[in-house]
Amino acid sequence: MTIEQTLQQYQALSCPPVLAADDQAKNPGCTTVELPLELPFREAREHFDTLYLKYHLETARGNLSELADKIGIERTHLYRKLKQLGLKPPKRPAS
Repeated sequence: MTIEQTLQQYQALSCPPVLAADDQAKNPGCTTVELPLELPFREAREHFDTLYLKYHLETARGNLSELADKIGIERTHLYRKLKQLGLKPPKRPAS
């Protein structure tokens, strides 16, 4: 596979650069966020990690086991990352 073909496939799979509010319903999982690119790499990555995990915490509705499986990391690493970023998982409703 050539580089050009790979880039074409990637562009077909990626989200459009700007989504209008009604277009977001057509592209679930795609959203536009502000990411400060002037920051040092580590700080920018932490900012992205925070946005990414907040989004997935909301969609998982507090189920951290499901979330860890979905994003492909072990639960212990997920707990450690949440603590590092100062994120508290939402309380799951009592069954």
